[in-house]
Amino acid sequence: MKDILVVNGEIVWTGDDIAMVEGEDCIDQQAYLQATCDLGESIFYDGYGSKLFEYLGKPDNETNKAFVEAECMEVLRKTEGISNVESVVLEWVEIDGQKKPSLRAKYTYQNTNKTVEATFKFVV
Repeated sequence: MKDILVVNGEIVWTGDDIAMVEGEDCIDQQAYLQATCDLGESIFYDGYGSKLFEYLGKPDNETNKAFVEAECMEVLRKTEGISNVESVVLEWVEIDGQKKPSLRAKYTYQNTNKTVEATFKFVV
């Protein structure tokens, strides 16, 4: 699996070439990009994206926290290269003096049985 490297929403260049990401790093990037893309936003893939920002924009309570965690679980389950999602936890972290949502996920890559913990930070 290989894709264009995207950092902070920007395509990364190495000289005159577009930088690429592959392997497990590509899987992690695809999970993050799919979570941060609104469902239906892609003109090429109807099922790409999530409803995550619908829930992140609502009050911080246990019900909405459960919706965010369930939506992220669904995104990870449909991400190519991920075989098992063990857990997803929504946390609020302080960035530049403001509380921002952050998701901590634990999942297993296909064909390796390697379990990783990834953190997805969102700007809301």
